[in-house]
Amino acid sequence: MPSSIANIFDEIFKHPMSTLGTRYKKQDVLHVWARLAERIRELLKQEKGIVVKGLGTFSLSKWTLETGNNGRILEMRKPIFIISKSLAEEFDLHQRKEYVNDAIPLAPISYQWLSGRCGLSKGTLIGCVEETVQCFRRIVSEGRDVEFPLAPLGNLVIAKTNVSFISYDQCEREIQKPTKPCVKFAAAKVNYRPKIRVPCLAHDGQ
Repeated sequence: MPSSIANIFDEIFKHPMSTLGTRYKKQDVLHVWARLAERIRELLKQEKGIVVKGLGTFSLSKWTLETGNNGRILEMRKPIFIISKSLAEEFDLHQRKEYVNDAIPLAPISYQWLSGRCGLSKGTLIGCVEETVQCFRRIVSEGRDVEFPLAPLGNLVIAKTNVSFISYDQCEREIQKPTKPCVKFAAAKVNYRPKIRVPCLAHDGQ
């Protein structure tokens, strides 16, 4: 990324009005968002999405590929992010249209689950998430480019009013639907056993 792009977590602690910057260490805030990103990844594995109020929706794009092996079909999955409609309209943001399966259910953040993973109160977590989103919106309103790294999920970037979400390769591999091995190649999975050479009695000792 260019050096001019703002990192959301650095900006939180630069802003003089940030209560997060005065009450918590940067690592604490990073820990909250890392656990939330892990939760989103787990939900995507279960074909569920999640809504981060004021920011946008994390969901799943699915499509099929024909492998050519007797018409065998593979289902492919990719995590996607759709920017909040209000955020896009307020700051004239643009995002490439992503195909979203309408059958994928969406849910809000479970702060109770997050509290159990972070060891922080529900009120603290709500404040942390909401203030981070507010900081993100402030940077966008100032016309600056910003990135929102969400390991192990991906990286959300707004550059020149264009929104992009780059999912990490590891995350894409983990959310793929397990495939059944082809029965034709089942024999190839059996460990090789070398043949035992039995001496011929007629020539033994010669």
